[in-house]
Amino acid sequence: MLVPDGTPTSLGSCIFALLAAGAIPSVEQGQAMLASRTAHFCRSPMRLPFTKRLFAHYRAVYFALGTSNAAPAALGVVLPDLKRIAAEVASIS
Repeated sequence: MLVPDGTPTSLGSCIFALLAAGAIPSVEQGQAMLASRTAHFCRSPMRLPFTKRLFAHYRAVYFALGTSNAAPAALGVVLPDLKRIAAEVASIS
């Protein structure tokens, strides 16, 4: 998996502003000049169960906070379970 090694926030807006101002000739040149490097991550089969548990929490919290008509979510279980997951991952590392 490739992930930005930095903060890509508003990068596209910046590139298009530079293009509109005539400071760069193309989007591709702006990307080459400004895009951050990428970090490479390889998935570990041993950690897949932890990833699935983390993703379940992410989905629950995201949809509880990001949807106006969301059903109530039990957020009190998230932090304790995140701590358990972290301890379990640390014990196998």
